[in-house]
Amino acid sequence: MKVGDLVINKLNKEHSNAVAIIVEIMDDIFIEDVYCHKWHYPSIVRVVYSSGAIEVNPVAIYELISQFDS
Repeated sequence: MKVGDLVINKLNKEHSNAVAIIVEIMDDIFIEDVYCHKWHYPSIVRVVYSSGAIEVNPVAIYELISQFDS
């Protein structure tokens, strides 16, 4: 995946048709939650939907639009 690719969120059943565009890819992100657990994500993407909604999730949650058969 690269910036500018169109993707959909595989886990978002409510808006399964919503298409997003990748606007940023971040590598080797370490996040610490409120319980002091540290999470390592090797690749994270920031996507923007046509509604203006922004998501930041691991790359594995998304599928490229070009991978789908019409």
